[in-house]
Amino acid sequence: MAKRKIQYYLDETDQIEVDGHTLSRLYLAEILVENEFTSGYAVFGEDNTGREMGGYVESLNNISDEPDTPFPSGDIAWVDAKSKVYGTSKIQYGAHVYNSTIIDSDVQYDSHVYDSTVSNSKVKSVMNSEIYDSGCYDTVEKSIIKNSEVETYTINSTISDSAITDIKYEIGRAVQQ
Repeated sequence: MAKRKIQYYLDETDQIEVDGHTLSRLYLAEILVENEFTSGYAVFGEDNTGREMGGYVESLNNISDEPDTPFPSGDIAWVDAKSKVYGTSKIQYGAHVYNSTIIDSDVQYDSHVYDSTVSNSKVKSVMNSEIYDSGCYDTVEKSIIKNSEVETYTINSTISDSAITDIKYEIGRAVQQ
């Protein structure tokens, strides 16, 4: 069975300017297979009542249209209505961006970025954070991370100019392995 790519569409009649970049509204071009992963997203040219509108993206090159993972879930790359993605950013298949601005970043498979500004980083499951020049490869919540690489869980923390890896949690405290 051949893989079917998800097809996206950028509406050039619905554009905004951000930092000298022209961004267009993101839609699915069509729903190739309607399932739990595609039925809730806006489709260009259709009645989108009750569907989640896409955000603003500079180029279709910013959105992955096929899985980069050996475990495709059927999920798609998506940028919500309150988000902006531009520069060299790539939102990988299975990643979702919510209420965020993503600039020159690689948002990896199975990432969920919420209420964040992300720049020059790779992320996974980041919430309410500002991230600069860093890689976060697991859950980071309500944190400001600068020039650092974080792996595993970091919650309610501020991390600056440091690398935190291989952390285990024991009775509410982090222990370096």
